[in-house]
Amino acid sequence: MYKKIGWFLLFFSMILAGKASAQELTAASSEELREALSDPNASVIKLQSGIYEGNFLIEG
Repeated sequence: MYKKIGWFLLFFSMILAGKASAQELTAASSEELREALSDPNASVIKLQSGIYEGNFLIEG
């Protein structure tokens, strides 16, 4: 019984650890967008309304 609970807790903690490492960034200028795109830990980038000029490369 305790072994099953231990496996469940281990599995659950791995799921939470994956969610904790995600990073959300907000960009309000072309420079901030460029920095956010180069950040390997950024999983979500929110853009403020505006015009972003430049060449941006998004790799998945």
